[in-house]
Amino acid sequence: MKKSIIVVAIFIAIVAALPIIGNSFMKETIDTRVSELESFGLKAQTQTTQSSYLSSSRHFEFILQDSAAFIEYLNKYSNQQIPPYVNAMLNGVVIGADIEYSNLPFAKSIEVEIYPLSLSADMKDEIRKEDLAFSNYLEKFLESKGVLYHISYNIINSEFKGYIKDIETSYDFDKELQVDFKLSGATFSGEGDLIAPEEIKSKIKSFHVDIINQDKKLNINLVKLSSKSEFDSKNSYETDMQLKSFKILLSGTPNDANITMNDVVISASSDDEKEKTELKTKVSFQEFHVNSKELFLDMKKFAFKLKIKDLDKEKYEVFRSLASRNDMTNSSKYQKDVQNSLLQLIEKGLIIDIKEFSVKEVTVDKIGNIEGFDIKTEITVKEDATLGQKIAMSPLMAVGNLEVHTKMKINKKMYSYMMQNPGMMMQLNAYAKEDGSDVIFGIDFVDSKLTVNGQTLN
Repeated sequence: MKKSIIVVAIFIAIVAALPIIGNSFMKETIDTRVSELESFGLKAQTQTTQSSYLSSSRHFEFILQDSAAFIEYLNKYSNQQIPPYVNAMLNGVVIGADIEYSNLPFAKSIEVEIYPLSLSADMKDEIRKEDLAFSNYLEKFLESKGVLYHISYNIINSEFKGYIKDIETSYDFDKELQVDFKLSGATFSGEGDLIAPEEIKSKIKSFHVDIINQDKKLNINLVKLSSKSEFDSKNSYETDMQLKSFKILLSGTPNDANITMNDVVISASSDDEKEKTELKTKVSFQEFHVNSKELFLDMKKFAFKLKIKDLDKEKYEVFRSLASRNDMTNSSKYQKDVQNSLLQLIEKGLIIDIKEFSVKEVTVDKIGNIEGFDIKTEITVKEDATLGQKIAMSPLMAVGNLEVHTKMKINKKMYSYMMQNPGMMMQLNAYAKEDGSDVIFGIDFVDSKLTVNGQTLN
């Protein structure tokens, strides 16, 4: 009987100690992450902890003391480098973080809220000089957690989900210029490190901006934006974006305009798993509408599909790294480095394949519906170590390295419209073939010879 009591007592003691063990583990995990951030320029200037038996919460206020180190840290995980001038904007920014977690060892996730509390001292001084009232408004807006990210992060499998708190704010600048801003339904989920996720999905229900200056109004409205991205590495990724509606309305000016896009789909990918790197991009939309004093244009069912393949991995990585630096000085040396890198990449050869460039219907003011077109083109640049030298001496010397195959199908109504300002089309007109309601061109450039629909161009 005594042994049974001892066993039960030991079991109860272990169960009772579980929250203490769990709290210790979670605290150590969080402290490790905080130490990592501090090594990259973020200093925890304030820390407070509240604990009960089953749960704990911690509050941090970080100040960005070394923005250069922090940006360098972020750039390690980014395809597009953050411009150096951002350093001055970020240095001294204060960021708040609230963390809640269960003390039980089998609890998997922590709840985190991140929010900017204060701009850098330099930025605040600049805003105060320009507009003291706006500076006070902005400070109160940030202090009230006007911009807040909520994240639920699973520390076991690195899955996360969260949202951006809805924003609805308005400010009147000297009662002459009013700005209204709304963001609602912004959510996200994914897997992997929060700085460099392996997969991330996001949605925005609506985004709305109104800028009103007396009788002049600019309205920007975005509805139902969603995206999904998967990353294997910097040079191997896939991302897709869908947008239900995007509208820009300008009124009360001599140049009033209404621009609308509906059902937009954009995707991009990079694959370096094979011997050569391959890039793909697709863009499509169901409707694009422009109505202004100068132009009326209505376009339906647009599609563009591009593939660039057979890119040399090493040369492409050098070019990508250079091009993503965002060198705002735009120095002649930087430009020259990018150009030289691009030439070295092209010298290794590549293929540009425009699989589709088409519009189903086009309506132009005073002309009406001129239907559309469908164009497919494949351009091969042959490998040549002297190609850069040829281009430097004369671009025409590089023509022999090109091979081009193009197929064009243009509706007769559009073709007639194009012939009003023919340019190059006048030379091709003699070789045109008709196929029902379309005009057909098969254009090939091989071994420095140009043929159109099988006939050599004179």
